[in-house]
Amino acid sequence: MLEDQWFLNYTNDGWKNLAKKILKSIKIEPEIYRTGFVNAIEWLHEWPCTRNRGLGTKFPLDNKWMIESLSDSTIYMAFYTIAHLLRNLTIEELDDKFFDFIFSGKEFEGCEKYKNIRETFLYYYPMDERRTGIAHISNHLTFSLFHHAAIFPENLWPKKISLNEMLISEGKKMSKSLGNVIPLKHACEEFGADTVRLHLCYAADTSSTLDWKEKDVLATKSKIDEFVNFIKSADGCASYEYKDMDKWLISKFNKHLEEFLNLMDKSEIRGAVQKIFYEFFNDIKWYLRRTEPNKKVPKEISEEWVKVMSIFIPFTCERLQRYIGKGNFVNAEDSLKVDKEAINGNAESMENMIIELIDNIRNFVKLIEKHKKPTKVFIYFAEDWKKELFSEIKKGKGIKDVMADEKFKRHSKEVINIMKKTHQQDIKFIPSMEEESGKIEGAKEFLEKELNLKVEISVNADYDPKETRKFAMPLNPAIYIE
Repeated sequence: MLEDQWFLNYTNDGWKNLAKKILKSIKIEPEIYRTGFVNAIEWLHEWPCTRNRGLGTKFPLDNKWMIESLSDSTIYMAFYTIAHLLRNLTIEELDDKFFDFIFSGKEFEGCEKYKNIRETFLYYYPMDERRTGIAHISNHLTFSLFHHAAIFPENLWPKKISLNEMLISEGKKMSKSLGNVIPLKHACEEFGADTVRLHLCYAADTSSTLDWKEKDVLATKSKIDEFVNFIKSADGCASYEYKDMDKWLISKFNKHLEEFLNLMDKSEIRGAVQKIFYEFFNDIKWYLRRTEPNKKVPKEISEEWVKVMSIFIPFTCERLQRYIGKGNFVNAEDSLKVDKEAINGNAESMENMIIELIDNIRNFVKLIEKHKKPTKVFIYFAEDWKKELFSEIKKGKGIKDVMADEKFKRHSKEVINIMKKTHQQDIKFIPSMEEESGKIEGAKEFLEKELNLKVEISVNADYDPKETRKFAMPLNPAIYIE
């Protein structure tokens, strides 16, 4: 302890209660770190706020001291809002009266000349979001809550603090002694700024430690190259009528965009990138594999996709904006909008049925081919009473209500089992037999090519040697392989 040391008295009950009040009103992301603030506010007592060596600001009550760095970095974000306007003022003008007027609205004679500075501060404040590392919870960030409570009225208190874990490299903590510190400038020079941006956004969420691994960075770079190649290839101008798969892809894009915007609003950036980039890329690949593409569809989607991805890879997307014939900057485009009418949950459910059917058949083939080589697969559909049962479940009917109907009572054991399995499911779409069989009939050639099996679609189960049809459910056909 230094002689004549100065302290900030964080034990003051009134001050501590104000800090708690800010914490209740402020948004913390991720929420799991709120407890850290609660604990820090509780254990903070007298804090030595001065030092007698090094660089810093002179302590106004005793010029032989300087304010220690953590105590001097609590409301500087307020200063940032007006710093650019102070260059034309003299040092003499920047006195206590000036700052009391700017930050607290306390008027003095001649303050009118600084009105625009006061208005600029109020335009930017309160602070919408402060983003930093979790190591600052116990000091800088909690101090900031205390000091905002002491200086500013409630309407100027911070709104949100976002936190993230620290960065490591190849599984090791970055340090000068290990020689593994990666300056941001060097990373951008080696991999490109867009690659670095996208990788940092996707490699970890804010509550996880981001491990910078070169192989993963290169994989991100490769994915961006793949994105560029797709956009450049989507240059057709066909305009024939949309088919089912065209509608499916447009629906998937808008659904991903809707989820993307919701995740971005919650600052869940990794999840947002996962949806709009990686998951939609998988949808693109499935679409190109599944059907002869209508060139108009990838072309239209590309324009919107470039706009979305410009948030993460702006340099790449500005170049692509020129390539696809847009004259203006992509960041000057209209804001992102979801075409809700294009979202077709039924179309997505029907295509998911095809995807899951292929997976199920392949899993069975792996088991069977150990003993013999399969050549044919029979596909069976749920009986009408099951579709009617699902309709009743969708309406919210319980077992008692359902069993009052004679057609369900005849299948009581199966009905009970089905209702136990589906009572927590959100059933939104129940296709008719014609819709379900028609979808698979339309995909028959594709299924045979994918599976290298002859596909037999058995609507009436005329051939069902193992009574397999009884296992079929709506949107989940049963299969028998020979």
